[in-house]
Amino acid sequence: MPSGHYPPHLYTTGGALDSADLQRELDHLRSHLKVNGVGKGKVLALVTDSSRLTALLFYACSRLGVALFPLDPLMTKPRRLSLLRQAGADFLIHQPDAFPSSGYPRILSLPGKSKASPAREAEIALIIATSGSSGSPKAVMLAPDALLAGASAANAILGFSAGDCWLNCLPPFHIGGMAIHCRAALAGAAVVLHQGFDAGRLWHDLKLFPVTHLSLVPAMLSRLLDVADGPPPSWLRVVLIGGDALNEGLAACALAAGWPLWVSYGMSETAALVAASPATRERLSPPLGLIGGIQCEVVDESGQSTDGIGRIKLRGRSLMLGYANPLGMPGDGLDRNDWFLTSDLGQLDKQGLRVLGRADGILVSGGEKIPPGVVEERLLDCPGIGAACVSGLTDTVWGQRLCVYYEGPATPEEVEAWCREHIQGAMRPRLFRQVQRLPLLSNGKIDRQAIRQWAGDQG
Repeated sequence: MPSGHYPPHLYTTGGALDSADLQRELDHLRSHLKVNGVGKGKVLALVTDSSRLTALLFYACSRLGVALFPLDPLMTKPRRLSLLRQAGADFLIHQPDAFPSSGYPRILSLPGKSKASPAREAEIALIIATSGSSGSPKAVMLAPDALLAGASAANAILGFSAGDCWLNCLPPFHIGGMAIHCRAALAGAAVVLHQGFDAGRLWHDLKLFPVTHLSLVPAMLSRLLDVADGPPPSWLRVVLIGGDALNEGLAACALAAGWPLWVSYGMSETAALVAASPATRERLSPPLGLIGGIQCEVVDESGQSTDGIGRIKLRGRSLMLGYANPLGMPGDGLDRNDWFLTSDLGQLDKQGLRVLGRADGILVSGGEKIPPGVVEERLLDCPGIGAACVSGLTDTVWGQRLCVYYEGPATPEEVEAWCREHIQGAMRPRLFRQVQRLPLLSNGKIDRQAIRQWAGDQG
């Protein structure tokens, strides 16, 4: 977050704030923080689902040199305590609503912390828990310079500048939502801030406000298309899709209706965006262009660069300091040359980066390594499947049998018949489970841990 910079207008459920209103409210909030000992170098944890409170605290903390650590209020208490210990949080606000009747949120000093606590090794602006899509989340430390670099590069590739407006309906405790505030502050652009995702309200506000940019995960896009009773407004230039793979059927429907889709790839460890490209009817899943300041390699199992499929490796100005630790020491999760080896599979060539799914989710059947995302993408071409997730069941002969869990009206017998015709060899699923809803994380990604638990229970 650029210190001292804020969006010129912030539209929230609590009312519209222009720059003067925002400055007055932040002055009061900063004074409240300082009176309670929240100052430079401290970590303030925030447990709330209030997008408004999170945004205001982020702006206020950026001026004070305080690291804000927003947390999902639905997170289990043991997981939350583990993350608070990882980050060495000094203070905590646990506030389910925007503000109490007194006008200020109550600030708790955490046990074992004092004003004399040792200084942190690095300047931290934001701490974010990773999504936990494949296991327990970690906390990522992001420096002010990383947030600034990420925002600047994102604004450049997405054409976001002064006079524009970004509608933010993403969770306030995920990097996607927080990055929008940085981009708007840097650009001098407005933010329309929603309290959670509501497709009907989103459609209404897209027509009410001059929204030029919008961030969604695929599940949100699907629901928006269901309620939209016409084409998108002409002033909407970018609908940035991230968080999970966008299937080509959904992309085709959205493009046919006139929605300006941009496919993206990013993560908490890189202050959000890594790469993005516009989707077209001719290229529904385009290779992605890297943002400025990011270096990318794809490496094989021995760590050597490869032109084939391998793990994505990143370095750049928007990269994290490292995973959180109480002293704020940088480096955890990075190699000696400051490269970050992701858990994502991809392929890189002159056209761009193709992201193919998680490396740590690779299935092995009949001795062949199978990325579940590749199979899932094929399954979405099957009539009667709206969403799908592939997992593996232990098999004494094959190692793992592929089992697909899917939403949609197609019967398991119909899906099996389609797979026999269209998917060959070890990549063809052998078991089929129709479900009413696939389990999702709070950021809209499929909860693969829950799917693996289902597979274990049924195997």
